[in-house]
Amino acid sequence: MRQESIHPPPSSRRPPGPRGLRFLRGLPDMLGNPLRFLREVASEYGEVISLGHGMRPFYLVVHPLGVKQVLQDNAARYKKSDLTTQKFKPFLGKGLVVSEGGLWRSQRRLMGPCFTRQKLERLFPLMAQVTQEMLERWRELAARGQPLDMGEEMKRLTLGIASRTMFSTDVSGDADLIGPAIRTAQHYVARQMTSMTGLANYLLLPQRAAFRQATDDINSVVLRIIRQRRQNPDDKGDLLSALLLAQDAQTGQCMDDAQLLDEVKGILVAGFESTATVLTWAWYLLDQHPEARQRLEAEAREVLGGRAPTLDDLPRLVYTRAVFEEALRLYPPVWMTLRTPLEDDCIGGYRIPAGSVVLLSPYVTQRLPELWPRPDDFEPERFAPERSAERSRFAYFPFGGGPRTCMGNGFALMEAQVILAMVAARYRLALVPGQRVEPLPLLTLQPRHPFQMRALPAADSTRGANAV
Repeated sequence: MRQESIHPPPSSRRPPGPRGLRFLRGLPDMLGNPLRFLREVASEYGEVISLGHGMRPFYLVVHPLGVKQVLQDNAARYKKSDLTTQKFKPFLGKGLVVSEGGLWRSQRRLMGPCFTRQKLERLFPLMAQVTQEMLERWRELAARGQPLDMGEEMKRLTLGIASRTMFSTDVSGDADLIGPAIRTAQHYVARQMTSMTGLANYLLLPQRAAFRQATDDINSVVLRIIRQRRQNPDDKGDLLSALLLAQDAQTGQCMDDAQLLDEVKGILVAGFESTATVLTWAWYLLDQHPEARQRLEAEAREVLGGRAPTLDDLPRLVYTRAVFEEALRLYPPVWMTLRTPLEDDCIGGYRIPAGSVVLLSPYVTQRLPELWPRPDDFEPERFAPERSAERSRFAYFPFGGGPRTCMGNGFALMEAQVILAMVAARYRLALVPGQRVEPLPLLTLQPRHPFQMRALPAADSTRGANAV
């Protein structure tokens, strides 16, 4: 694919793609197994693919240069698709996740300094503390040989970390309320996202009342904490303190309570589901690849030496980070991103009309054979520093890219290193035999069936990948 200019020349060429009977035959896969369908059309049709030519045409862009053009070079000429943002707004209001234009720019300026490396380092001890609490809870379960639902365990852990790092100790008395409420709200939005039509609004009527109650519960708890903090604005070292003290460098403006509420909810939702999902896939992948698991355990034992991790340990946990990044490549939680061009664009020599929907899929691009040899194999070595330096920037974009790159990527990488190292130093997680493994592309790319795993002593590494 040739390099596109920031303002490419107009084109009337329509991208190739399945049409007529080929399109109709592919509909069941597109609706029932979109991951397989998108990989097949990318393999058959190339870098830019047309997926229908109705009132609102869809285009799949898979080549890194095309992805770069949409997310970075021409980012100002695109907005997030209404197909997704409208379904988040009842919960996230005017938060950064769904805002556009001037509001988005001002909020990004306000919140960016809250996620600097220096600010995140202050949260490190809380990550390690919550992880240690989980390991202590596992002690008795492991002794009894009781299987763990790994997806639920990782969600419980990352939600605990997200809550503790956001609110410090202020939320401790409300943890039993806010955790289930966030998950109820997120589940409702995820179900809506499975339908690109209004049909979900009718099918989900029984869940709508629970969603509204969950949203009210979260709003009540978060607003109460915000108002308490405003009365005592001392910096507690958590994310809420950083947000309360944040000022726009251009205007000097701070966030009011309503905007702060929306941003806190967005951070909480993004801060637990995505990381938990990738970690769940990582434990499965490690179980299936004993050599990688043993190397992870060896690094954790060597670096930590039986103690809790410190910030100085992170640069030495090189393979630990590579394991997480390779799991992100194979199972990116945000498996699809939608953008709408505000004016006609030209990608790869093809016309992309204003108002259409452009699909960018990390899942597809990160498994292209021409970019990733043996694309379906789990090989953490791909993310050794020297190999990563050779790779096209947008061959790998699990956190998005350009101006709207996820601000929490540093938080997620730090959190994942802590969790993987602390668990691997103590336990080997072994998948209970006979389980079905299949990805389910909802709001995030989750396992369709729960992963039941047993926690065995990490040193007991001689019993096989699926020993129980």
